[in-house]
Amino acid sequence: MPSSARYAFSIVRSTPEQDERLRQRLQEAVDKFAGKSADRFGRLIGYTNGGYVRECLNKIKPVRETLIERVHAAEGMGGWFDGELSPIAAADIADADEQALLAAFRALPPGSALRREVLGYVRGAAAGAASGGASTDQHHRGQAQAKAA
Repeated sequence: MPSSARYAFSIVRSTPEQDERLRQRLQEAVDKFAGKSADRFGRLIGYTNGGYVRECLNKIKPVRETLIERVHAAEGMGGWFDGELSPIAAADIADADEQALLAAFRALPPGSALRREVLGYVRGAAAGAASGGASTDQHHRGQAQAKAA
């Protein structure tokens, strides 16, 4: 079952700028929690050693959802990357909600206007989050609140 971070990364591919921010945040975690030792940090988050962590720090591999999830699951590191993730990834979305949303999307006919609209909505929300501006979701919530008033 995908986590919130995995779901967000599957929709929104990171930019080189976000990759660098994630790498820097990983370096900060290694420094703080493992005395600057990639091997010690790797073991802290459940790897056999620090090989993968070192590859991320050396820009050989990007920091991705599996590593982020391991860091967030480690004691004292919950939410470590939240400031660098899109609001979708950082939100506490229940797995059942994710599964329901994915099932509903997959049920839409490929190429349908509604499917294109949903994709446009998600891409707009991601672009808004990446630029630091209001997301499409925030815009629609505002419209819904105005209608309810």
